[in-house]
Amino acid sequence: MFKILRPTLWFCKNDEVLESQFKIYFSEKGIRELIKYGFIEPIHNETIAHQLEFEKRKFEIINTFCDKVMNAKTITERKKVIDNELGSAIAKINQLKDLL
Repeated sequence: MFKILRPTLWFCKNDEVLESQFKIYFSEKGIRELIKYGFIEPIHNETIAHQLEFEKRKFEIINTFCDKVMNAKTITERKKVIDNELGSAIAKINQLKDLL
């Protein structure tokens, strides 16, 4: 899989494209040249696994925060939960970025 760094043909910046799709339009040499000149970069499976793990954990943190807010019975209680828990949730997400 490759990440598009600069638009190439009809592939847009930040797209993630399978190698098989690139081989339809480019030869092996062409793909190497695109990498060499910074149009694309290979994405390794472990990078994708880290991204998926980060998104999964981030979702769990956000979901827990939302559950706490929704469990509060009044608007005043919800505001207190938001004031108390939002900073903690954001800190956990930032720590997660550093860990993964």
